Amino acid sequence: MFKYKILSIFALTSLLALMTASCASKVEVYDYQPEARVDEAFIRQGADFSRYNAVLIDSISVWYPTENAPSEENAPVAAANLEKAEQLFKQVIQQSLEGGYQLADKAAADVLRIQVEFVDLRSIPNGGFIPLDIQAKKFKTAPGHITLVSELQDSKSGEVLARVADMGDEESKGGDGVVDWDAIEADFRVWGKMLRGWLDEVHTGTWPAKY
Repeated sequence: MFKYKILSIFALTSLLALMTASCASKVEVYDYQPEARVDEAFIRQGADFSRYNAVLIDSISVWYPTENAPSEENAPVAAANLEKAEQLFKQVIQQSLEGGYQLADKAAADVLRIQVEFVDLRSIPNGGFIPLDIQAKKFKTAPGHITLVSELQDSKSGEVLARVADMGDEESKGGDGVVDWDAIEADFRVWGKMLRGWLDEVHTGTWPAKY
């Protein structure tokens, strides 16, 4: 289970890269949103987000550089940290949604499913080398930071409505084997605020002027 979580980042990043290629070749399925709050946003043409009043968040996944991935010996600690990060992320999102929307625990007609994966480069020092397989991806990364890659789906049909990517602003003060929870929570709160702001715009009819 934990191994899958580490490696599954390529499922979303590869699709994001494919959408970038589709955009360049003018395949009109997803529209690139150049004024998005996030670094990269591709929205399915005709997607109606105003019907969603709740959000379902899948288990999060994390990608590490191979040389910094948890060893078999450290896997239990890494798994515990991942579980803590997942709980923190859901808690922050729930707080961001309060007073307007719900955090759902199952699929429904008005529920938007969000799959989240993080590219974790916190263990790489400032100015350090970013692995080539991540450099090739079509989104922003930097040593000491985490980058969110997310897919938004209709929770009932599974139709992919959007894919986004955004690099966190907070540079970790931790390192290999050290988790800077303050930096991680700060990034989570920024993304929670973005999500809430976007949902409000969707439901007040002011989107897609800004994402």
